[in-house]
Amino acid sequence: MWPAGRLPAKPSIIGGNRPIVRNGCTPSRFIALLAPSQCEWFVLSLMMPSVASPIGLGPQDGLVAPPAEGCLSAVRRFVKILPDTEIAMSIPITFILPRGAVAALLLLAGFTPSAYAAHPLISDDSGTQGAGIWQLEVNTDHTRTRDDGQTAWARQLNTTLTRGVTDELDVAANVPLQRNSASGEPAQSGVADVTVQAKWRFYDNKQGWSLALRPAVTLPTGSDSKGLGNGRATAAATLISTLEAGDWTWLANAGYTFNDNRLGDRKHLWAASTALLYKLTEQWSLVADVGASRGTDASASRTNKFAVLGTIYHLNDKTDLDIGWRRSLGAKPVSNTVGVGLTLRW
Repeated sequence: MWPAGRLPAKPSIIGGNRPIVRNGCTPSRFIALLAPSQCEWFVLSLMMPSVASPIGLGPQDGLVAPPAEGCLSAVRRFVKILPDTEIAMSIPITFILPRGAVAALLLLAGFTPSAYAAHPLISDDSGTQGAGIWQLEVNTDHTRTRDDGQTAWARQLNTTLTRGVTDELDVAANVPLQRNSASGEPAQSGVADVTVQAKWRFYDNKQGWSLALRPAVTLPTGSDSKGLGNGRATAAATLISTLEAGDWTWLANAGYTFNDNRLGDRKHLWAASTALLYKLTEQWSLVADVGASRGTDASASRTNKFAVLGTIYHLNDKTDLDIGWRRSLGAKPVSNTVGVGLTLRW
């Protein structure tokens, strides 16, 4: 089973005195990673109730990483482990595995990409999918707006496909289908403006706080004469902060949009929002979001404000279901939005 003379040397321990802090994985499920001086194999210690024999696979089954610190860095990035994580006090069972097998075992143990924010939230999080991971989001929002006895409806179906280019960089495209209707007016429907964006997580202190930048371009694919688009391309950039502490996650966003358009709307817009997520159980998360943005109507000084309440059901590590309610705050008109969504990863 082991190539002659290729057994790893005695491993060194990533020491310290803190448990793993991401995705709710406790030391009872994952104790520590031990990195040998030669990185053909990783040594994984697990808290197990019975004794098992070491399993081993040759270097052909996994990638050979650079030795020592390069190997440790790769491990820390993958499992989001703190540099000073302690090994829990118990008698572990040790498995010596190649990198590919470690990755598979971690996924089975419950490690998933740290991408918390999703529909129905407006605020985004700094989490990325990870290199080579795809994500598909399909959601629908139904908005009713009342003003001076008049009622208008906007119904939108969004499809967003995201690809992890690297562990820190995602690219995504959103295609919205929209239907607008109002009292006494014919309904208008069709493809609205398509958005292409990226998300770059440029800072992570490995203790729960990270920052990301999300540039985006909206293409004039929707008809401006039907009220489905701006008629011109727009550009935006959003700074994203994520802070994780136990079962709580706090998000903060601040952004600017150059809103080029043919409608006579404002061209320089700002937006800010903040959200809280609470992991109620392994399957359920509660979310709340509030924010404000500069109104597009150039003839008014209105600032648009909103609040969101919702819940996300994590069916498994690859599938999420969500439902949410959003309401405008402050002066009229009053808008209420109900939405549901589905997220798939592979």
